[in-house]
Amino acid sequence: LIALFRRLQKGDFELSCTLKSYLRIVCRNLWLTRLRDRSKVDLQGEEELAAVELDGSILEQIEQSEREQLFFKHFDGLGENCRKILQWFFDKMPLAKIAEKLDTSENYIKKRKFICKERLIKAIREDARFSELK
Repeated sequence: LIALFRRLQKGDFELSCTLKSYLRIVCRNLWLTRLRDRSKVDLQGEEELAAVELDGSILEQIEQSEREQLFFKHFDGLGENCRKILQWFFDKMPLAKIAEKLDTSENYIKKRKFICKERLIKAIREDARFSELK
């Protein structure tokens, strides 16, 4: 929080990710610095906070990771059949082959894929974290 406050005082700070992600990166960088310098007992907290700089690509990677976690959380919440159909679809398996594997018609697979995908999208959009990651 001190690092955030100091960056805000400078006036040139622009938050390009969620506050939660930003604080997580700051804490992670501080922790890694502390681990790296563990042999040095005379760490100065203020100097550490001033030295913390965030790289834009790191923030993007964290946001992408959070999006993936949100997706897989809701993907895992789908029924087994939906997960199988969507997984094979995402793996670019032809619908005819999926229908063959599940011993059903291709039209049924098209319909189930649509329903499962809509259910997944709805669950993700209703999650509170979705608006943060948008």
